[in-house]
Amino acid sequence: MATALWNRVEIAYPGTRSTLNLKISDTTEICIERLLKSCESVLTLLRSKVLKIEIEVLYSLLYVFHNRLRQHKPYQALKQVEQCVKRLNGMKLEAVIQDLKEMCPKRLENSPNFENVTREVPSQPVLEWLSLKIMGGCKLALCFMENCSKVFLLTIQHLYWEEYIVLNVVLTGMLSRLW
Repeated sequence: MATALWNRVEIAYPGTRSTLNLKISDTTEICIERLLKSCESVLTLLRSKVLKIEIEVLYSLLYVFHNRLRQHKPYQALKQVEQCVKRLNGMKLEAVIQDLKEMCPKRLENSPNFENVTREVPSQPVLEWLSLKIMGGCKLALCFMENCSKVFLLTIQHLYWEEYIVLNVVLTGMLSRLW
């Protein structure tokens, strides 16, 4: 069974990395500015220390409770969250988004004729490759969110049953921050 192209671990980079000169209209300029803002916000999130600390807390909890809670359903679901985090880190999504941001045409402030401005944009194969990587990251983020909600519901259920109260409260707090 073949996997979808976005779901592969390694997607082959395009053979050539060329650019094209295109005329940029006002609407295209607005779209590029929005794309750059979105890239910057995603990069800020991926580079945040809080996210990295929460992921380290996740790894620590999994390590500490490995022998005692192997059969505990929230623990097993938490292992799936860990797998999603590992795959997201393995994709090197931060580098891909940084490349996209650097490849976007920059606005020229001192251009006399704004109507006839041409800018260099990446070629279609490069844009397709970047889009596939970002789409794969989005799918993994959705999987991550689904697994987080699954663990959250399981921990709430175990809190209701009054089992492993301290652990489930810690898991609930950690998941709410990751989520």
